[in-house]
Amino acid sequence: AVEKPSVTAQYGVKPAASAAAKMAAKQEEFVAPDVKDGSIVLHKAFGEGAVTKIDKAQKHIRVTFGIGEKTFIFPDAFKQGFLKMKGE
Repeated sequence: AVEKPSVTAQYGVKPAASAAAKMAAKQEEFVAPDVKDGSIVLHKAFGEGAVTKIDKAQKHIRVTFGIGEKTFIFPDAFKQGFLKMKGE
């Protein structure tokens, strides 16, 4: 059976599945940074801070900034671009 081209393809619109596939591939490439107590991180809004605590399950990290402390979900805060290791 010959598959007919999709209507959207005729107009140059790529199917949504390919965008989803690219997104999934991007997520698989993510490697959590090696964060330890004392690691220096950068936040988009809060600037430079130091990691002061990592919970035992390594699901949350606490970072102290000049304005105070904040807790982040790990490694999601890095994956989503809120935090990055200084020097990256």
